[in-house]
Amino acid sequence: MTTSLELNRELDSMANDLIASDGQPSSRSSGPAPTLPVSFSRPVSSTVGDFPESDRQLAMGVHIASLSATLFSGGLFLPVLVPLLAKIVLKDNSQGLQEHVRQQLNFQITLAIVAVVGVIGSVMTLGIGLFAFVPIMLFFLGVEVVASIKGTLAAQRGEDYAFPFTMEIIKETPPVRSFPR
Repeated sequence: MTTSLELNRELDSMANDLIASDGQPSSRSSGPAPTLPVSFSRPVSSTVGDFPESDRQLAMGVHIASLSATLFSGGLFLPVLVPLLAKIVLKDNSQGLQEHVRQQLNFQITLAIVAVVGVIGSVMTLGIGLFAFVPIMLFFLGVEVVASIKGTLAAQRGEDYAFPFTMEIIKETPPVRSFPR
């Protein structure tokens, strides 16, 4: 069994040989270099298909409007209505915008479900459930602020963003393909 120290020594030796030979593999290597099963690099940006600048701005607007609706309305359903209306109105736009709207809508629906369950639980326990419900809702409010800001920044860069703690209620819709007649 090879230890970590032996692997480090072997990697150092291979790196030194590569440096000494001006980037050409050394003659002592037999065949192709072994590949590691784990990739330590992560893609810098995972873009979502064709995502034009105008759709990026619309996606940013949906994230900001949903966050504003949550912070300033104090209601359950206005924050859900913003991405729902955006999904209906902007359905013909790019796949990147559709993904951002879908993620925001799923997150808002998840928050509404958590709120409804918390209210029902609080009523059923004659108010005792508020000791659990209030901290949970404050936690989700914090998550929404951070996630909406991160989603807005990802939309600005043209990247996709998945909200944490989200139930996948609205599934990803495949692009519509038209067939020749």
